[in-house]
Amino acid sequence: MQSVPPTTARANWHETSHLSSASVMWSAVWSLLRRRPPKPAAGLLRSWGRSHGWVAQPLATQGGWGLSGQSDLGAVRVEWGTLTLDGLRDPVLRLRVDAGLPPRLQMLLLSRGLAERLERAIYTRLTATAQTRLDPGFSEPMRWLAMYPPLILPAMKPLRERFRAVAPAPWTVQVWLEGGLAEALAESWTWLPGNQAMQLLTLRGRVELRLEVSGDLSPELLDRAWGLLQRALRQAHLVAAEPARGQKMQPVPSRPLV
Repeated sequence: MQSVPPTTARANWHETSHLSSASVMWSAVWSLLRRRPPKPAAGLLRSWGRSHGWVAQPLATQGGWGLSGQSDLGAVRVEWGTLTLDGLRDPVLRLRVDAGLPPRLQMLLLSRGLAERLERAIYTRLTATAQTRLDPGFSEPMRWLAMYPPLILPAMKPLRERFRAVAPAPWTVQVWLEGGLAEALAESWTWLPGNQAMQLLTLRGRVELRLEVSGDLSPELLDRAWGLLQRALRQAHLVAAEPARGQKMQPVPSRPLV
């Protein structure tokens, strides 16, 4: 067997090392590019926003786009791209309306799979550091999932297989789901595949809808998401208009953190 000269061996090693580094670099670049929203979809979002009279602008991260404007329900903000929201796999579509709801009106509806994903993350973070109090870095949805047990309500019956609900005051979610919102959420199964997560919440006076969009962004998906958010917002105003009912019912007690 012929021995390989040391200089040739070193040259081969350097060449192999260079190729390996280049392969890793291009793999990382390709992974990043795959996460960026495709340009045709960005154009579709801008066109859809113009049809509502909203202004489009690029987001600062990962080539996403945002829309801003007004509707008869309040100030609108739409974002699409790599948003890095709790438990949601990018790209994510987020729609919210600042509607002047009571700031303390806090309700959360989310896909069961997403709830389980977030609860695992909460448990891991709490037990890894032996915490007895919630980390200030936890988002509001994560805090609510940690503090309050899942709600078992009559209005939740057709949604229990796919959705989880939490709130400091259970009656608020019951009223929220009445008036067609429960049916609209059930109908979302026809236009949003079951493996794509959804989060619908009221927070700081606004209503917000967050959706995973693993497939193509389409005008139909945008229209349906906007329609769902509008229904949720109108029903949230009815919740806010029932102060007497709220006085009769005590908030649900919080549960142990771990």
